[in-house]
Amino acid sequence: MFQQKPIWSRIALAAQLASSRAVLALKAVLPVVAYYFTSGPWRSMWVRLGYDPRTDPRAKVYQSLDARVPREKYSFLLMFYMSHCMNGNDSAFSNLCPG
Repeated sequence: MFQQKPIWSRIALAAQLASSRAVLALKAVLPVVAYYFTSGPWRSMWVRLGYDPRTDPRAKVYQSLDARVPREKYSFLLMFYMSHCMNGNDSAFSNLCPG
């Protein structure tokens, strides 16, 4: 798989495999063929051994984006969803509700 792309996320690798047994084998095989970024633009990505994305401008397409919602805003969004979407209210905000 690392011949196709030099950088993979764990979830993308698991999605490429057909069986759960292969996914379990992935844990043992990955450290032999790739290294793991723990910070920066390729955080949580597996990179093929011998490849350095920091020196290759084409590696920018593999950068990950981590967007987080602060807990206080998450609570507000959850309350909004529950009051406007789950109760079947036909309000001005109904276009924001899924379905």
